[in-house]
Amino acid sequence: MLSHLVSLLVFITPTLGYLVDPPTTAPGDTIQDCTSWAVATSSDTCESIVDDNFISLPDLYIYNPSLSASSCPLIVGDSYCVEENFGVPPPPTTSSTTSSTTSNGISTPSPVQTGIASNCNKFYYVQDGDTCSVIAAMYGITFAQFYAWNPAVGSTCATLGLHDYVCVGTLDATGTTTTTASTTTTTKPGNGISTPTPVQTGIASNCNKFYEVQSGDICDSIVAAYGISLQNFYTWNPAVGSSCTTLIPGDYVCVGIIASSATTTTSGNGISTPTPVQTGIANNCNRFYLVQSGDVCDTIVAKYGIALNNFYAWNPAVGSSCTTLIPGDYVCVEVIGSTTTTTTPTAREHLFLAL
Repeated sequence: MLSHLVSLLVFITPTLGYLVDPPTTAPGDTIQDCTSWAVATSSDTCESIVDDNFISLPDLYIYNPSLSASSCPLIVGDSYCVEENFGVPPPPTTSSTTSSTTSNGISTPSPVQTGIASNCNKFYYVQDGDTCSVIAAMYGITFAQFYAWNPAVGSTCATLGLHDYVCVGTLDATGTTTTTASTTTTTKPGNGISTPTPVQTGIASNCNKFYEVQSGDICDSIVAAYGISLQNFYTWNPAVGSSCTTLIPGDYVCVGIIASSATTTTSGNGISTPTPVQTGIANNCNRFYLVQSGDVCDTIVAKYGIALNNFYAWNPAVGSSCTTLIPGDYVCVEVIGSTTTTTTPTAREHLFLAL
């Protein structure tokens, strides 16, 4: 009886909107056959929503495509789908037939797009709301593998064909199915550093520390974990963009470079200034501090016996409420002619006190 009721609901509802109406506003790209909702609170994350509702993260992304961005942009008060069609898998909207490739004996479903890997032996049926990032994460493969096995999708997932089958695993020469990312290393000319692959275009040539991006990662969490500045991260990984828009799961990013002791001299005052510093630092600064993870402006000014308003004036990019104090950057803690409480120089300051 229940199955007849579900079938009836599925049949009659497309003209009425969602199968079950959301309690609050839902993003416009949410699946229409949603039957259960979660209203986002200020403490929610995508991970907490999937845990509370006993679904997987890939399913959450399929039901709510707006969340598939790397930062999982939940909007407090909005409704997000946590169940499709009362838990009953929707039937394919097109018929599928299989044929056997002549060279490897693998049964291949249809339709598939042109150029799919000839040694593919694992397939996924593309559903409404799917993205390449969701599919790759679901099967633990890299974007590079997914795009190589499904070239007609394009290099930016612009032509992912709805109701087509895509390749999510291949058969290698030994008969083993490849469904997880394999890591190989190459040596960059000139520095002898072993560099894992794949990496994005333009990664720092003097990188000596790497991190493999996982599904759900954001740039802020990576820089916090490695105690580096966001500015440095973007400089070392330019293909990520200046706002973390193309952080790709499965790629390696640079999180450390070969140390350089080079300093630059500001024109006119002869003071050696360490790098990196943020924009606008006082040009008559003669004492610097390397910001560490966990530092706050109050502790820095207390350590060096300076007024907080002076610290903000000498380091304007930090903001007027210390919102952009960046670990890995140097800040100014004294300028020529200022009076501060005497403190003993630390190892972080050596070489950077005015002589």
